[in-house]
Order: sequence, then C-alpha cells, then structure tokens
Amino acid sequence: MASIATNRATYTSALIAFTRSYRFDGVDIDSEYPAVADRGGGPEDSANFVLLMREFKAAFGGKYGLSVTYPPAFGTYNTAMSRP
Repeated sequence: MASIATNRATYTSALIAFTRSYRFDGVDIDSEYPAVADRGGGPEDSANFVLLMREFKAAFGGKYGLSVTYPPAFGTYNTAMSRP
C-alpha cells in the first residue's frame, strides 16, 4: 500500500475521515518489522513507511496527533527500520 503515492493519499484521506468521524484526537501506528523478509517485507518498506508517516504528518497539519510504535527487539529493529 505505501509503495504507491495514490494509495498513500487515499489511505491518508480515509484515516482523516475516520479520525474526524469518531472524534479522535490522533492516531497510533503500530509498525512491527515492516522490512523483514520472513514477514513478507522488503528493503523498500522502510523508505515507504517514512514517506507514509511524512504524508500523515503533513495532512494532519497539527490538528491530529501521530504516534508510532516500533518493535522492541533491537536486532530486528535495526533490520526493519534502517533508514535508506
């Protein structure tokens, strides 16, 4: 989903509508090992995740909070979230 700009935009719009509809003050994204191959991920997933979070932040415009939960295992964290 995050690898295609139009998919990210569609998801972002839907997330804002959902947040507004239920009167939430923000969202929490739980990203568990997005780039780990044995979970269906690939090296490009880290960069795509960063793009998605940047687009969320820009679209929220300070109106909604954004928090992200990363995996607790340090070795897997380095593999999953290494920056491009």
